[in-house]
Amino acid sequence: MGIVELDRPAARGYGVKLRRTVPLRLAPHPNSPSDQEWTGWVQDSPEPIAIDLFCGAGGLSYGLGAAGYRVALAADNDKWALESHQHNIAGRILKLDLAEQRARDLVCELLSGVDVGLIAGGPPCQPFSRAGLSKMRSLVEQGVRSGGDSRRELWRAFLEIVEAVRPRAVLMENVPDMALGDGFQALRELIERLGEIGYEADARIVDTWRHGVPQNRQRLIVVALRDGVVFEWPEELSQATVRDAIYDLPRLNVSPDAELGAPTLEYGAQSPRSPLMAEDGSELLSEFAARARESCTGEAASVVHDHSTRPVRADDFEAFKLMDGRTLYSELPEDLRRYRADIFNDKYNRLSWDELSRTITAHLAKDGYWYIHPEQHRTLTVREAARLQTFPDDFRFAGHRSHQFQQIGNAVPPGLAQQIGSAILQSLRGHHDAPNRGRARRSLLNRRNGFRESILHWVNTDSNARCAVESLSDGAGQKQRWADLLAGRESGLVSSAPALRVAARVAGDQNGRQPRGVAVRMELAKLVGLGDKARVLNAAAHTLGVSVCKLHDPLCQSCPVSAVCSGRSSAGPTAPAISKG
Repeated sequence: MGIVELDRPAARGYGVKLRRTVPLRLAPHPNSPSDQEWTGWVQDSPEPIAIDLFCGAGGLSYGLGAAGYRVALAADNDKWALESHQHNIAGRILKLDLAEQRARDLVCELLSGVDVGLIAGGPPCQPFSRAGLSKMRSLVEQGVRSGGDSRRELWRAFLEIVEAVRPRAVLMENVPDMALGDGFQALRELIERLGEIGYEADARIVDTWRHGVPQNRQRLIVVALRDGVVFEWPEELSQATVRDAIYDLPRLNVSPDAELGAPTLEYGAQSPRSPLMAEDGSELLSEFAARARESCTGEAASVVHDHSTRPVRADDFEAFKLMDGRTLYSELPEDLRRYRADIFNDKYNRLSWDELSRTITAHLAKDGYWYIHPEQHRTLTVREAARLQTFPDDFRFAGHRSHQFQQIGNAVPPGLAQQIGSAILQSLRGHHDAPNRGRARRSLLNRRNGFRESILHWVNTDSNARCAVESLSDGAGQKQRWADLLAGRESGLVSSAPALRVAARVAGDQNGRQPRGVAVRMELAKLVGLGDKARVLNAAAHTLGVSVCKLHDPLCQSCPVSAVCSGRSSAGPTAPAISKG
């Protein structure tokens, strides 16, 4: 089955011309249905149906398939990534720009009448990432691009399809800055709109290394379940290291300006290595490497694909020889530095065997200086980068080597996707197997609505509380930001310590400590929501934290939101009159 594509004029590009390898072309998956067979293939599926929007090469799709979904439809606008997806995962492929209304309409039309179990996707993250924003500013200053970036709105395109199709579950992945930027506006709108159509939505910044991905990689994960089902986040896995991930792969002969590796190498060439040894002295694979190899059977078991990387410049080769995992770029001899050391002090980074890798990003397509091999004087190969992203060794990537690196860097780690997908299915099945189970844990949607109703009632009926909130609008001293918020001059979130304390306790903080960090700010953002009421809710949460929900000895018996607070005490003093100061 071919890739479905809307007709469009050729786009003009820009950028530095790269030295390229021969592109790898991949055949479609042998089990993919034809366009004519697709509807029946979907209807007859024994597995719940998943849709992957902005699918890229298929990291998210592959993980969801491993979790128990059938990824029936996937859409993206990158032809090489789609060729990779079509080769590795059975299903229907659409080459679409989902920023266009007609593209979104086509997706919704194809899904009409389909019982969709999950809509998943990762709208392009570059507009939200710090690196992407820096690049955009540079291009605007050069006059190459306008100041706007329509990709920032693609999460709304994702949400529009969700609102039309109403799947049983929703999963969205992105960079943390999507949630944190602009006063949490995108996250607050996303949670609110999902709640308005009946979804229990939750969001977290996830450290992927806690889920078996050997990288310092953080991602925003939003999960929303229909019909009052609350998502139970998966348990953490043991931490994997760079050694676990790539130590067994064949060593390469490295010399300056020489081609390194090959599209296909014998896996036994130059001896695969492992830190684990059997009693008889034979080498064993790490559990991580064994999982990466387990789908390589028959003739494929004796080879490794895409274990190649770009040649090393002579000066870089000399620089790499001087580096270990702690060496800074500024510590290299001046004659080996091509970049300003005061700006690019972390330009070169050698990985360490027994630590996590730096976040694998699409920048690998340009250069690999952040990813110098732990002991060889070269940058990572395509296969090593794929391993660090938890792709199995039989997962291939189409295109030139730069395309392959870009696809890997842009991907959702399949291992993380499998964990989240499995947790979604378990949450849905657990709800149906034990319908009263939800009573033990209050609905997130009901908790937010109950919080808002209770605290607004408190402000409206308690004159002292109302005066305390109103006093924040006088704009004196440290109250200026509150004044701007309440007057509508600012639409962000005021994350005061008292307001954060309230949010942490309502969300389930049992220890009463003053909350810190991004997670609690996200909880506050989800509680207060958007709009004019959100401003009052934000100020009311602050007032409640000052007067009732104190750091020590909170007055839980008199708290207006105690009924929806997970951190409330069963006993305690009642509240005195609220100070208006």
